[in-house]
Amino acid sequence: MTPEPITGERKELILPKQIHVGGPVGSGKTSLVKVNAEALGASIFEEEFTDNPDLVRFYTVDPYKYAAPAQSAFLIPELKDGKRLVEMKGKETILLDGGRQQNTKICEYLHSRGMISDKDLDSLMRVRRAAEERGEVAKPDHTIAMFGDPVAINQQVIDRARQMEIAMMKIVPDYFLKMAEFFNE
Repeated sequence: MTPEPITGERKELILPKQIHVGGPVGSGKTSLVKVNAEALGASIFEEEFTDNPDLVRFYTVDPYKYAAPAQSAFLIPELKDGKRLVEMKGKETILLDGGRQQNTKICEYLHSRGMISDKDLDSLMRVRRAAEERGEVAKPDHTIAMFGDPVAINQQVIDRARQMEIAMMKIVPDYFLKMAEFFNE
């Protein structure tokens, strides 16, 4: 199904904006972003997770040892993209798939599971807050929060069969289910 482009007055009401789409792994963020980007004629900012070696180790080796390093590794591109988004604010419509606000919630989830210590969580949040205070991170104009049935979201992760996610389910079987429940709170 190809969405009908938004034009005229309707387009003027919503553009240009930065719209963040967040939610648990497997909730449909990327699918929603792609369909709406086409309809809005918007650019997509996707979080690059495949270039994070600590994320691979987090998912496949030891989530308790590599949770904080994996989240720390997201900070550099997140801050780099943040500067670009600040420069683009008000000039172009952008849909953000995951990103800064997503990572904050994931850090809180990892902390709730005992995968990130109090000290590491505090450090990660201080870096993000400092960047916001310096104006280095654009706050989105709108946020779309993806929620859903945790069992269905967990099944979506199983069905798409990404190797890292399947490896995580062997180490921590309820990881994605509990993440979806956490996001629903």
